[in-house]
Amino acid sequence: MDPHLTFIARCRRAASYLAQDARTAYSTPSVVQWSVWWAFATCGNLQVGNYIQPLWEEIAPWEDFDTEGALYNGLVEASNTLLGALAAFTLGHLRLNWSFLGEPTLALFSAINGCLLLTMALTSYIGVAYVTYVFFRIIYQMLITICSFQVALAIPPDSYGLVFGINTFFALLLETLLTVAVVNKGGFELAPRPQFQVYGGYFLDLALLFVILLIVTIRRRGWQQWRSQSVWLPRPSPVTAPA
Repeated sequence: MDPHLTFIARCRRAASYLAQDARTAYSTPSVVQWSVWWAFATCGNLQVGNYIQPLWEEIAPWEDFDTEGALYNGLVEASNTLLGALAAFTLGHLRLNWSFLGEPTLALFSAINGCLLLTMALTSYIGVAYVTYVFFRIIYQMLITICSFQVALAIPPDSYGLVFGINTFFALLLETLLTVAVVNKGGFELAPRPQFQVYGGYFLDLALLFVILLIVTIRRRGWQQWRSQSVWLPRPSPVTAPA
């Protein structure tokens, strides 16, 4: 960068470079697809994590717990982190064709997460709420790992920080808007159970979005061509040493 440029000129040049990198990255349809799920699902995941304790308190008030039962919340949080990491690690070793499986997978598991959240909202049994929460977090951690990997494959390495930062920014922006609408006094100020019904509907809507995207993809490529794709990626050819 020219040292004689003014500070404002340098900022403008840096902003121009960032805008150009962002346009290049998000001009790839697969990056947009994975980033949309990334932002919306991360928003929902943060909301669930922030407000799960009041839901558990409503299902099973602390005064109804025995001494050991009061420790289960922490155990559930620890177990879902461990199991989610193991699931993501295992999935990372499968050579799946995500360009083919991406949309149906995101649609299916978003719908499952929506149903899990609705179950949490409606159940009267704390054990059911614990189990559904653990499965919800495991699914999110698996899919966000796939999302970040697929986005990284489609963009230059020097754009990782920018694209990941933009996706996280929009996730936090959506979380703020959802909090204002659902939780804060200026919005609906819902109790924990209705809140989780909203979050369940949110993930079902996200699933519907990816069903629509899947239909568009099938119509664009043609059913036979889309169905003929392989679920598995071919194994890389072994590298032979020169004679």
